[in-house]
Amino acid sequence: MNKHQQSGMTTLLITSMLLIVALLFSLASYKNLFYQIKRTQNEVLARQAHWAAEGGLECGYSKIFIDRDLSKLDSNLYPDYLYHDCVAILGLDKIVINMISGNKKYRISSEYNLIASSQLSKVIDLSPNLSSGTIKSTADVFIFGSATFFPPDPGEETDEGWECKVARFKRYFVIDKTGSINNSGVGPSIESPYVGFNPNGKDCLVTHQSTSVTNLLQDFEQDSTIDPFYEFFSVDKRNWETVRDSTHYQFGIINSESVENKIGSKILVNRVIDCGNKIATQISTYNKVNIWVNGSCEIDSTGLTKIATASKNVTNGVLILVHNGVLSINGSGDIKGVLFHFNQPTIFSPEKKDWEGLIAFDTLGTTPTVFNNMLDNTYLSGSVPLATDAAYFQNGAFNFSGGQYYDLDGQMVFFYSALNLIYNRDYIERSMGAGEPKWQQGSWHDF
Repeated sequence: MNKHQQSGMTTLLITSMLLIVALLFSLASYKNLFYQIKRTQNEVLARQAHWAAEGGLECGYSKIFIDRDLSKLDSNLYPDYLYHDCVAILGLDKIVINMISGNKKYRISSEYNLIASSQLSKVIDLSPNLSSGTIKSTADVFIFGSATFFPPDPGEETDEGWECKVARFKRYFVIDKTGSINNSGVGPSIESPYVGFNPNGKDCLVTHQSTSVTNLLQDFEQDSTIDPFYEFFSVDKRNWETVRDSTHYQFGIINSESVENKIGSKILVNRVIDCGNKIATQISTYNKVNIWVNGSCEIDSTGLTKIATASKNVTNGVLILVHNGVLSINGSGDIKGVLFHFNQPTIFSPEKKDWEGLIAFDTLGTTPTVFNNMLDNTYLSGSVPLATDAAYFQNGAFNFSGGQYYDLDGQMVFFYSALNLIYNRDYIERSMGAGEPKWQQGSWHDF
C-alpha cells in the first residue's frame, strides 16, 4: 500500500471522527433544544391554565357584580350558580364560593385541569360602603319636641374621641326652639351601637355632641350628595324593582288599594288599610324580615304594638320599606330594625288628600299647625309649603332601634312630640344588600 493510499485513509478516518464528534454535539444540542422546547411548551400550557383559572375568577366577579344576590353565594347550596355563565364556557373544572369570617366576604376559587392544572383563589368583599349617621335623609327634617339618640352612630375613632354622627341630611334639619336634644354619647354605660364595639375609654368629641337645638354641631352633617337608596341597596333607585323582586331580600309585599280618603268622599287615594296589622302579620305569620309596602300607610297604636311584639322575635331586626306614599306612625312601642321611606317625586308627591281620613290629619290639617313657625323660618317667603305637603309624620314616644332612612327628594319629614332612636349597626347591616364587589387586597392565592 503506497503512502498516497495511507494518506487518504487517514483523511477519511479523521473526517469520520470529526463527523461523529459533530453528530454527538448535534445530538447533545438537539436534546437540550428538545428539552427547552418541551419546557417552553409546558410553560405555555401552565400559563394558559393559569389565565383560564384567572378568567374564572373574573367571570365570577362579573356575575356577582351584576346579580348582587348574597343568597346564591354558597356553593354547598347552589353548586351550579356559576356553571353555565363561567365554568362551561371557559372549560374550567369548577368554581367554588365559600363564606369566610368577616362581614359579607367570600373566597372564590377557580380550578382548571384540562391540559395543565391551575388553582387560583381570591377574596371578594361585598360589604356595603356604610356612611355614618343614625338618620339619613334627602327630605327636610322637622322635629317638634324632644330628640334623643341613645346611642348615636359612633362614627370614626380619633385619638381624642369618637366622631359621632346623629344625622346626615341633604338640606335642612330643624328642631323647634322649645324642644330639646340629647346625644347620649358612646360611653361604657351606654347601650352598644353594635356587637364588639369598644369605646376604648372615650366618648363623642365635644365637636360631635350637640346639646343645644339652636347650635347643632358636627354630629349633624349636611351632605348634598347623600343617596340613601343607593347606599343601602347598592342599586340605582331607578332600578328599584330589582331590589323589591330580589331573591336575596325575599320581601313580603303589601299592596295598597284605591280607596276613598275619608268616609263619604269621592276622592280616591292609594292606601293600605290596617297597614300596621298587615306588616305585623308578614313578620309573625309569614316569617318575613323584609317588608315592602306599596302606597300610603298609617300605623296606629294597635298596629304599632303588634309590629313591636313581632320584631322582638327577629334576631337582627326587620326592614320596613314604604314606597310612593305618605307614612304615618302613631303610638308607643319599641320597633327592632330599620325604617326606610322611599318616594319618587315624579311619581308621587304628597298632598292634602293623601292625609285626609288619617289620624295624622288631626295635627297636619289644623290651622296653624305646630310646625308653621319652623316652616316659615326655614323657607323663603312665597314658597313656604303646607304641613300637608309632608311625606312622613311620626307622633308618640316610641323607640326605633336600628336606623331611619328617608329617600324623599324635595319632600318633608315631621316628628311630633318626641323622637327616640337607638342606633344599631348590626340591624342595619343585616337589612342592607351586597355592596359593590371589590377584591380584597393581599388575598390572592396561587396553589
